[in-house]
Amino acid sequence: MEKFSDYVLTEKIHETRNSVIYRGHRENEAQPVVIKLLKTSNPTAAEVARFIQEYNLLKTLDVPNVIKIHDLVKQQDQYAIIEEDFGGVSLKETLKKKKHDLKSLLQISSKVSETLGLIHKNNIIHLDIKPDNILINAEKGEVKITDFGISAVITHANDELYNPDVIEGTLSYMSPEQTGRMNRGVDYRTDIYSLGATLYEMLTGEVPFKSSDPMELIHSHIARQPLPPNFVNSSIPPVLSSIVMKLLSKNPEERYQNCLGLKADIDECLNQLLEKGHVEDFPIAKKDISIRFNIPRSLVDRENERIELMKYFERVCKGLSEMVLVTGQPGIGKSALVNEIHKPVIAKKGYFIFGKYDQFRKDVPYSAIIQSFQGLIRQIISESEKKIQRWREKLLAALGPNGKVITDVIPELELIIQKQPDLPELGPEESMNRFNIVFQKFVNVFTTEEHPLVLFLDDLQWADQASLKFLENLMTTYETKYLLLIGAYRDNETHDAHPLTLTLNKIGKSGRNIHHITLGPLNINSINVIIMNTLMCDAEKSLPLAELISKKTAGNPFFVIQFLKNIYDNRLLQLNPQIGWEWNIDEIRQMQVTENVIEFMAAKISRFPKKTQDILKICACIGNRFDLESLAVVSGKSIEETLDDLTSAIQEDMISLHGNIYKFLHDRIQEAAYSLIPEEEREAMHYRIGTNVLKKTDPEHLHEKIFYIVDQLNRGIRLVKGLDEEIRLAKLNLQAAQKSKKSTAYASASSYLKIAMGLLPEYSWKSHYDLTYAIYREAIECEYLNLNFKEAERIFNIVAKNVKSYIDRANVHTLMIILYTTQGNYEAALKVGLEGMKMLGIDLPEKVSDVRVGLELLKLRLKFGRRKIEDLADLQYVSMPNNWEEAKQIAEAYIAQNPAKAKMLSDPVKELWEMISYAYLAIHVGTVAFYANPNLFAFIATNGVYMLLDYGVNFEYSPFAYIALGSIVGSSLGFYEHGYRFGITALRTNEKIADKKNRCRIEFAFPMFIQHWKKHAKKDVDYYRSAYKNGIENGDLIFSGHSVNLIGMTRIMLGDNLDDVLEEYGKYRDFQLGCKDPFIARNYLENTQMCLCLKGLTEGRGRLNSPGFDEEEQARYYQTENNLLGTFYFSLVRLRINYLFGDYAQCRNLASEIQKVVKQKTGLGNLHIPEFYFYHSLTLTASYPDADPLKKAGYRIALKSNQVKMRLWARACPENFQHKYDLIAAEIMKIRGRFLEARRLYHQAIEGARQNGYRQNEAIACERLALLYREYSCDEEAGFFMQKAHQAYLAWGATEKAKDLEEKYASWIPREKKQTSSGSITSTISSQTLTIDSATGSTGVTKLLDLSTAMKVSQIISSEIMLDRLLEKIMHMSVTNAGAQRGYMILESDGELTIEASEDVDKNELQVMQSIALKEFPDICHSIVNYVYHSGDDIVLGNAAKEGLFTNDPYIMRMQCKSILCTPIMSKGKLSGILYMENNLSEKAFTPERLELLRSFSVQAAISIENARLFELATTDGMTKLYVHRYFQLLLDKEIRRAQRHHKKFSLVMMDIDNFKSFNDTYGHQLGDKVLREVAAVAKKNSRSEDIVARYGGEEFIMILPETDSNQAMVCAERIRASVAEIEIPYEDKTLRVTISLGISTYPDHAQEKEELIHAADAALYASKHKGKNCVSVFQNTPTA
Repeated sequence: MEKFSDYVLTEKIHETRNSVIYRGHRENEAQPVVIKLLKTSNPTAAEVARFIQEYNLLKTLDVPNVIKIHDLVKQQDQYAIIEEDFGGVSLKETLKKKKHDLKSLLQISSKVSETLGLIHKNNIIHLDIKPDNILINAEKGEVKITDFGISAVITHANDELYNPDVIEGTLSYMSPEQTGRMNRGVDYRTDIYSLGATLYEMLTGEVPFKSSDPMELIHSHIARQPLPPNFVNSSIPPVLSSIVMKLLSKNPEERYQNCLGLKADIDECLNQLLEKGHVEDFPIAKKDISIRFNIPRSLVDRENERIELMKYFERVCKGLSEMVLVTGQPGIGKSALVNEIHKPVIAKKGYFIFGKYDQFRKDVPYSAIIQSFQGLIRQIISESEKKIQRWREKLLAALGPNGKVITDVIPELELIIQKQPDLPELGPEESMNRFNIVFQKFVNVFTTEEHPLVLFLDDLQWADQASLKFLENLMTTYETKYLLLIGAYRDNETHDAHPLTLTLNKIGKSGRNIHHITLGPLNINSINVIIMNTLMCDAEKSLPLAELISKKTAGNPFFVIQFLKNIYDNRLLQLNPQIGWEWNIDEIRQMQVTENVIEFMAAKISRFPKKTQDILKICACIGNRFDLESLAVVSGKSIEETLDDLTSAIQEDMISLHGNIYKFLHDRIQEAAYSLIPEEEREAMHYRIGTNVLKKTDPEHLHEKIFYIVDQLNRGIRLVKGLDEEIRLAKLNLQAAQKSKKSTAYASASSYLKIAMGLLPEYSWKSHYDLTYAIYREAIECEYLNLNFKEAERIFNIVAKNVKSYIDRANVHTLMIILYTTQGNYEAALKVGLEGMKMLGIDLPEKVSDVRVGLELLKLRLKFGRRKIEDLADLQYVSMPNNWEEAKQIAEAYIAQNPAKAKMLSDPVKELWEMISYAYLAIHVGTVAFYANPNLFAFIATNGVYMLLDYGVNFEYSPFAYIALGSIVGSSLGFYEHGYRFGITALRTNEKIADKKNRCRIEFAFPMFIQHWKKHAKKDVDYYRSAYKNGIENGDLIFSGHSVNLIGMTRIMLGDNLDDVLEEYGKYRDFQLGCKDPFIARNYLENTQMCLCLKGLTEGRGRLNSPGFDEEEQARYYQTENNLLGTFYFSLVRLRINYLFGDYAQCRNLASEIQKVVKQKTGLGNLHIPEFYFYHSLTLTASYPDADPLKKAGYRIALKSNQVKMRLWARACPENFQHKYDLIAAEIMKIRGRFLEARRLYHQAIEGARQNGYRQNEAIACERLALLYREYSCDEEAGFFMQKAHQAYLAWGATEKAKDLEEKYASWIPREKKQTSSGSITSTISSQTLTIDSATGSTGVTKLLDLSTAMKVSQIISSEIMLDRLLEKIMHMSVTNAGAQRGYMILESDGELTIEASEDVDKNELQVMQSIALKEFPDICHSIVNYVYHSGDDIVLGNAAKEGLFTNDPYIMRMQCKSILCTPIMSKGKLSGILYMENNLSEKAFTPERLELLRSFSVQAAISIENARLFELATTDGMTKLYVHRYFQLLLDKEIRRAQRHHKKFSLVMMDIDNFKSFNDTYGHQLGDKVLREVAAVAKKNSRSEDIVARYGGEEFIMILPETDSNQAMVCAERIRASVAEIEIPYEDKTLRVTISLGISTYPDHAQEKEELIHAADAALYASKHKGKNCVSVFQNTPTA
């Protein structure tokens, strides 16, 4: 038989989450007892303290029908409470065994109500009332309440005694507020709800809500009403059912306020049952009088703001993300307002998470964000295992291998996804990128349609820099959906230069709308409402008190409530049971109360007992939240003493308990408590707290508390005495900095490092080298990442002078190379790298000749001996050490494995690390030298590999050395097989050492420099895709961006279909254009423009210009920046385009530019080098016939030289280069007049290009062969191959080049070929085309006219890129050519059909961009449109009212329609729109020929619409349909250049809606959005076709008026102003109006630079504002003195 201490355990009778309950007895005694054991085998100190608290509560509780306590017993680490055993059985068990009659149920209910009322009267909340905790002895008729394990002490009845983050109690019986998902604390009325749930089960046999899903149960308690008990069991009296339902009210104020009042109603039911045999209805709760002073939790005078918040949440539920800022002074009710939406969010299955920043811990990174997601994780782990598994799968899928990025910041996440693998160490930039990307993915997991997320961050004015950067990233990415971010902050504590203000400005400038809600003080009437609800009196009685409180508190809600409590505590409010609350206004007026809330609260605290004051002061120093164990450590007291002190603070209304976390009830209380600590004592208290926690924290868990410890010690830093303490604190600050840096909180890290540097002694480089080096090295990195480049350089110079070891010198110089490189300062990077090499004792030659490179390569070849290149991957791997001690250990292990090598070295340890240091630094120097000095790059790479081979080791950067050597051996020397083997070895080495951080760059470099010399270039693309993926996973965004560009460039070169290229390329658009490196964005755009140019979607044939891209500006940019690679790539794009469209003179100029770059060995190994020589040779052969003899000789020499190179490449990899060699050879034979050889070589080139997938080269070869045949008058053969060229260009997707051939060689490309292949015309004219059609009377001439019309229409619409103008043209041409009275263009958008264009010939109306939902438009036959939409078939009706499927359609019957035509617009096999035509004047107006004509240009229409939609998406504001700010800037640049070129003027008109913020705040954002659309429409309507109207930002608009001076602009602006003033906006029962202010500036009168011109218009606009608004002003130049 089991024993505990001297008690025998005879029977296990119950088990809860925290305890096990036995029956038993004391040894040698017969008296039965109940033994309640603490369940945990190794309980925490807090668990023990709470167990002891339960014992103390019950020991002093003198209430009948509560289990009596005998003793508290300890055995080793286990505790047990010994309770009386009165022979009771739980109500739960009795309900299972038998059904109670109504009488016994009422008797039990009466006793439980009475007992619970007495418990509450003793200031105790049970918190776990349920049938399990109600014991019954049926024989004795006794009913008792047990299990007070989670009970708490009541202070004021309304106090937020318990607002749990962790749910305690049993969910089936838990009140809504006890779930922790509502905006209110938990008071004694939570027990009343639980009692209601218990009575519900007693009466009906089931709980109010049943579910196996915890979240579903929580949702039910909060948002669902249970069936009334009499609906479940009709025998239950209705009045008793009403009593239970009142107990189960969601709002505590609507429940019974007193269990004794409840008992009175139950007793009335019991008396009626005994006297009458049944229970009749009677008014309930008449005797229910609150026994406590309650201040209701309901918000007063904030309903409009609450509705506004809910409106934003509703928008979020539809897939948007919104940011709302709630501002106001402390205590104004910001948090209370936001928390009001907690319940409705939960009701919609959303997640509401909350975090709060701490004024005394501003440097702790992400503190509030971490709190909020910790809360979310606790919510998730309370769900069912099935749901937790789903979350686990989602999180792991989103986070991939980078889960530890998040678990390092939020360790609780491991409860869901388990422990995550370690992360590879990355460079500083890559670490930051990885963190941002992974955190974004983490957030996106929780923002879903099923569970919208509300993230509330309080006290943003105290947020750290890392948190602010996180918010900026979160709100400026368009990937975030279903997120409502609410921030609250004190606007009186921020200013223009405050970090929060700067962050909000950045978010606003990104185009993201930030909504503002500003809370002001309560007026007297609102204060009176609070008093009336609290004191249950009428308004007249309480008004004088409200006036007094308003005067004292200035309407601050927190102060109002504290003032009321103070009146009550001072017994100036008395409860008269007969008439209610009474007070003497004069006595209250005479109270000495300060009008400063901090002083008020401080005075209140100073009256508390000393132990309560002391604990509050300590808590204030700790922060706004803390747990019991930490507080005990800090205070230096036992857990029991600390709990006792805390309980007194809770009783005094200062601190509240939230699960296991204690919090100040309000910031003002924390501030007041802190103010009571004398200035001279604060440092000592902080230092003592930090020291105590440090002593009690074992080293293994130090990282968990490092921020807290360091922050406390730093606040008392002046008390640090002696070198040992200074060094200890310096080390701790370094640890805190490293943890901050790991989570990209670089500003916090820098703060810690500065303190650490200040703690070091002057001679620390000698006395504490490792620590000093570590601190300074981290400081360089953090200052750089904080963009403090000068400071980073200053610290580097200090380190460079003092660094001791080779490995440290290599490390720090490499760090500076990386930092300079990411700035784009390659010159400084190379300089610092060479200086580092020199400091390592390696003098590199100033100039490295080709001969010197050759000698170094020969030395390396001799070093290899009989070893194979592949053996390099198997060399011993040595990891990079973090310090000299680690270096020694690694070196000793190396020597043990290589004794022979060790004997050859005089100092093995030193020499090994000299070599590794050289190789480490050399790799990074070589990377920078690659473009700047290729021979130096070759020298360094060769020596690096030599050293690795000499020592027989690999390290993490070895693969770079092998890639570098591969490119030198292959690309430079032509040993492509060897180069390829070096490249494969690099990949294998990287794989073998499992180095993820460098994988992106290795997988980028291999195809960039090596792969294509031996294998088909299509394999390059696979490597680039993998490089992009690995780069994203490991934060290497720069090389991910380069990889994306090479995907596009290589696919274009391979001849992949241009539509497919654009589709893949388009997926990366935002990523590429948002990249930090401007070269990546520019390179991306130029490749995109090349595709668009070939498709005819740029401004002119063979030209790359289009809105947003200027060809000449791009070229100038690369020249100005001296970007050789950029110049090479872009010039090659232009060379290819100009060759394809026949501008050979421009090709020759471009080729000369490219040759200059190539001679500098830029692009060594790049696949685009052979591409250049290929197009250079094509240019020369095409130019040859028109050249003079001297030039022809030069061309022949160049061609021969180019072909020598191409032959070498073709031998190495015929798949990529043989067809190019053959094509140029054919061209040369043509020049020489050797027809047969030329023909044979052309055919070889065509076949080679076709077999290897190079469509464009096949097309070029066919075109050139056709011209050869024409030269020899073989017209039939010429036509055949020109048609093949035409088909190949179309297969490539180069429709504009195909059109070029059609125009140049019209006689060789028949109509049929044009129609079937061009993409403009889809139907083939039948063999009957030229015969007379007896049915229609059409002749062949008519058909030819139709064909001509179709061609013309196709050309017109394919040249238009603006969607509105495109729709206008398509609509007009369709109606005109179909012979319709009216027509509609219907497009699909988000699965819904909308009318986007219409024309009515009779009314002479043509409208576009209406976006009218089809279902809401009555003047069209919906049945026909829907039929065509779903079937894809055409409908042509000669008399719709009399024939066909739709005669019974209501619209056709009503309109008696005659001719109707409806046809789908198809693109790539998918329906993209519908054309609908009507002619009600004549029957059979639409013949098959009309339909054929519409079909003939519908494909081109579909393509043009798709392109125009993409263009509109990128350039147009979704709400106003005006141009976006970014596109306006591009257009303004263009207009300035045009004005300069033609010496013309133009004007800017800037407009701002007057008082728009006030309008939004008053009438809501929905109406505000309507105003924006109306004003935009007016501006557009009053502009000319050449004018440009854009949304500048927010409520500001701007216009460019070409060739317009100030006076003309004034006329236009005044017209717009007057039109806006006439806009009427209906609102409820009134009409609203708005006005605008306008400002004008003119080029060049007022400014000649873009920014100055915009500034002038802005200044003029604000002049209009100062004049009283609603007017126009022209900028006035202010004369300078």
